[in-house]
Amino acid sequence: MLFVGSAEVTNQEYARFLNAVAASDPNGLFNPLMASDPRGGIARSGVSGSFTYAPRANMAQKPVDFVALCKALGVEHVRLVDPYRLPDVYKAVKEALAHPGPSVIVTNQPCVLIEEFHRTQPFEVLDELCNGCGACLKTGCPAIQVIRREVVRLPNGRDKELSYVTIDPMGCNGCDLCVQTCGPKAIVPVGSAAWATSSAAPEE
Repeated sequence: MLFVGSAEVTNQEYARFLNAVAASDPNGLFNPLMASDPRGGIARSGVSGSFTYAPRANMAQKPVDFVALCKALGVEHVRLVDPYRLPDVYKAVKEALAHPGPSVIVTNQPCVLIEEFHRTQPFEVLDELCNGCGACLKTGCPAIQVIRREVVRLPNGRDKELSYVTIDPMGCNGCDLCVQTCGPKAIVPVGSAAWATSSAAPEE
């Protein structure tokens, strides 16, 4: 199951949720460690059928620690990753799929499609360096567009299709995932190539 949240959930918000649905808590949405563990931020009072929940002192506006929450619920395989570091994400997903029991992957950066994500300088492709490998296309980014394809014959006799790309600067949010995949270093911040060329030019 995949769940994508658009913002962090605070202890106050989670306590409000528990008060709405967990008066008896048959699904174990609250774990005692939320109250006893130093990282926990919610306390429970009352008896089953009339449980009430409230944030612990000075914890109301702090985000719920989902790593601690998942471990408190008994999930042994929990990984916290930066979603913009592709090797770490691939490794975490591979390990999660291989794990025999429940697995949870928690990311610590906002989705690039929500308002909380702050756009940075977009990227562009240097045509003279792009070798058509198509590795950047595997990121699934809609800003990366194929502008030319060609088929070449490899030394082993097999044909290989090359895909030369460009990046739409209006669609690029500067997340740099494509940069990590580019072997020939053909993806650079917009304008950096012109700056490098002008800075290297001899003065008259």
